[in-house]
Amino acid sequence: MGPAAARNRGLQQARWEVLLFLDADVEVQPDLVGRVALILAGDGEPSAVFGSYDDDPAAPGLVSRYRNLLHHWVHQHAREEASTFWSGCGAVRRRVLEEAGGFPESYAEPSIEDIALGARLRNLGHRIRLDRTLQVKHLKRWTFANMVRTDLMKRAIPWSQLMVGQRRLLNDLNVDSTGRASVVLLGLASLGLIAATVWPFAAVPAFAVILLLVVVNLPFYRFLAHRRSWWFAVRAIPLHWLYYLLCGVGFVVGTLRAVILPGTAKEATRERAEAA
Repeated sequence: MGPAAARNRGLQQARWEVLLFLDADVEVQPDLVGRVALILAGDGEPSAVFGSYDDDPAAPGLVSRYRNLLHHWVHQHAREEASTFWSGCGAVRRRVLEEAGGFPESYAEPSIEDIALGARLRNLGHRIRLDRTLQVKHLKRWTFANMVRTDLMKRAIPWSQLMVGQRRLLNDLNVDSTGRASVVLLGLASLGLIAATVWPFAAVPAFAVILLLVVVNLPFYRFLAHRRSWWFAVRAIPLHWLYYLLCGVGFVVGTLRAVILPGTAKEATRERAEAA
C-alpha cells in the first residue's frame, strides 16, 4: 500500500503527542529524540519540524555521494520557515496530523507523500520548521538508473503536478530561485548548442550561458570540493546538470498532467476551502 499508508497505520496506533518519522535507511544521533521533543515542547508553534541528511554519506561511489550531498546542501540552504515536510527525519504533532487526514495515500510508492502532507499542513495554517541541526546519515546506495527514475518520476513530475494543481509555485528547497534559474539556463544552452549544428556562431552565446550556469552553482561545487575534492566536484557537474534537465522535463510533464488530470487541482481547492 506504500509508505503513506504505512505511516497512517502508525498514526492510528500511536498514543503520544508527537510522532517522529524516520526512513529505514538512516542512522540517527543519540540525542535526536530529545532535541525533537524540545523543539515541539508544549502546545505552541511550530506544528512540525524536519531536518536533513548530514554531509558525510555512508554509501561509496560518485552517484551516491553526489546525490546525498545534494540533498544535504538543498536542505541546509533552505528557509527555516519551511513550505513543505520531509519524513526522512521529521516530526509532527499528532493532533495536527489527524487534522490533515494523515499522509495522502494516493502515492502508492515512495514519492512526494511527505511534500504533499506539508502542503496540506500549510493550507490548514500550520507552521513547519526546518532545523538544520537535525541531521541523519543516509545509508542508501544510489545507482545512475535509480537516480534518474527517482528525480523524474518520483520527484519532478508529481511535485510539479502538485504545485500547478494548487496554483502555488514555491521558492524553497529544490524549487528555489537558483534551481529555477539553472533549469532555464540549461534549456537555453541546450537550444544554443542544437542551433550551432546549423549556425556555428550560435555556439558562442551557448557557451556563455554554460559559463553563467557554472557561476550560479559555484557555491555548491565549492561545497562538493570541500567535502570530497575538486576532481569529485568536476565529475559531479554532469550529474547536476542532468538533474536540472530532469527538473525541466518533469515540470513540463507535471504541468500537462495537472491540466489533463485535474484531480490534484480539485483536491487543492477542497483543502483551501477546508482551511478557510
